[in-house]
Amino acid sequence: MLEDNLYELLQVEPTADRRTIRSAYRRLMLLHHPDRNAGVDAQEMAQRLNRAYEILRDPARRAAYDWELSGELGEPPEVVGRGRTGSFPRSVWLAGAGGVVVIAVIVIAIVVAAGGGEPDGNEPTTLVVAPVPTPNITPPINPSPTEATGGSITPTATPTASFLFDSGGAFIRNGDFARAIEEFTRAIDLIPSYGYGYQVRGDSYFQLAQYRLAIQDYSTAIELDPNDKSAYSGRGRSHYQIREYQLAIYDFDKALLIDPRFASAYSRRGLAHGQLQEFELSKLDTDSACALDSQYCSPLLSIVPTSTPPPTSTPPPPTPTRTPGSRIEHFFFPSSTISIKANATTEIK
Repeated sequence: MLEDNLYELLQVEPTADRRTIRSAYRRLMLLHHPDRNAGVDAQEMAQRLNRAYEILRDPARRAAYDWELSGELGEPPEVVGRGRTGSFPRSVWLAGAGGVVVIAVIVIAIVVAAGGGEPDGNEPTTLVVAPVPTPNITPPINPSPTEATGGSITPTATPTASFLFDSGGAFIRNGDFARAIEEFTRAIDLIPSYGYGYQVRGDSYFQLAQYRLAIQDYSTAIELDPNDKSAYSGRGRSHYQIREYQLAIYDFDKALLIDPRFASAYSRRGLAHGQLQEFELSKLDTDSACALDSQYCSPLLSIVPTSTPPPTSTPPPPTPTRTPGSRIEHFFFPSSTISIKANATTEIK
């Protein structure tokens, strides 16, 4: 039996969209946050609100909850989307298994009718299986004439996109971001529709404080892959560095819609809210980041004023400065195969 009506708990209609549910959740969390309302009741209410939001923001869990709330009989509806596929009914599995058995019987009958599988001469048949080709990740050889050989052809290597991406990653690990950008640019020229290439080049521009160029590359990566949370986060970080805090918050919102457990996006969105003097939202985001990842539990990030200070007492935001080695970060790149897109992570913690 359902303990709470989650829609009534969040004070929204059952037909409310995700944006409305998120706004209601934030408003109620600010109202019932344990830091503002000490006591067991406030903590319990915050837990109930978190549980309601976790269910209603997920399409599959929300559909199951709506079915349970309606009291209908039968199996809950299956939701297909965002990488999830519902399980097949048992009848479908049984039908598929029966089809496989029938096909196997027909194949055996055809083989027997063709002569039992052995040719004339009483010699057993040797089955020859074609080998699976091994992917070649070695740069191809491009012959070209040289003067040293008197015009004869000498093989020269033409790097593949995979080779260039690996080379750029090596330059990043050595802190040479300018050379990394050169390698990534050559790789992008070979495969211009590869969104991840623009993302890692944007990360390199960010390291060189070329934030406008980084924003351009992150935007291209997002156009090619709208579900790239790291590209949204990188563009948000770049907007933050040039004090475009509202645009930064927008990009962090997008990243969190893709991955609601993206701790660094919560942390950086909290910093942007702080620059806009939205201190309660800043604290809420900082606490969320800390709950997801302890490395964001810095005391300096969690201490914010309880009220907005007067404009005359607010110091101007500090100018971003770069100290030697302060922004050198570690990147992880996919293996050297032409299927370059992998579980690479270039997000700056």
